[in-house]
Amino acid sequence: MIGRYLCEQVRIEAKAFLPELFGRETTNDDGIGGEHIYMPRFNHRGKKRDYLRGFGVQFWGIGCQAGAGNYASSVAGFGPALKREIKRRYPAWVEVHPFGEVLPRRDNQVTVEGTPEDQYGVPLPKIAYSIGENEHRMANEMYDTVEMLLHEAKAEIFELERGRTGRNGSAIHEHGTCRMGDDPKRSALNKFNQMHRVNNLFVVDGSAFPTATEKNPTLTILAMAWRATDYLADQLRKGTL
Repeated sequence: MIGRYLCEQVRIEAKAFLPELFGRETTNDDGIGGEHIYMPRFNHRGKKRDYLRGFGVQFWGIGCQAGAGNYASSVAGFGPALKREIKRRYPAWVEVHPFGEVLPRRDNQVTVEGTPEDQYGVPLPKIAYSIGENEHRMANEMYDTVEMLLHEAKAEIFELERGRTGRNGSAIHEHGTCRMGDDPKRSALNKFNQMHRVNNLFVVDGSAFPTATEKNPTLTILAMAWRATDYLADQLRKGTL
């Protein structure tokens, strides 16, 4: 069970300009990723989908960011006219980043079986991870959603390649490998992040998640760690640990 059911998230991205913002004044759009906006999952409503679970959409890297290198080389022109066009487009940049839940699969794992050792004699980890047909079907609706959003916003699309998903690991929301649950045969931790088989060992990070969901996990990890430490303190007071 330990090391198995590694989960991340499947993601796509699109980049565009919003012509209605061409030429506006330059503003300070610093922040978490630059004007970070979140559109929650909505696909639990309406028609029945041909896939399980769902996705949310993040908008970041928007507006007046550090430089124009992400698009300047693709702008036509030369000399002062080129500089004016780059400056005109600078405040109108938008990026759309859907993140989708990947179904937990036993074959997705981190293992040290048969791997070489590092200079200190510690076996090197080997990651086996892939997404399946369910995630590819979900990605199709991600692209449908992105195209609809950009069309309604009258966007000028800069980069959008249907069928492409982000490389594995690019969502940087890794979960699983030490999942929690009530059944020791199917999980490593109980609901308080305590190992079923080792009472004085608690695991309080994203590895405890049975699945990755489509959401940013940090606040949930903090909440779970808080609950685990409350339980740990209570058990210490009772003398059971």
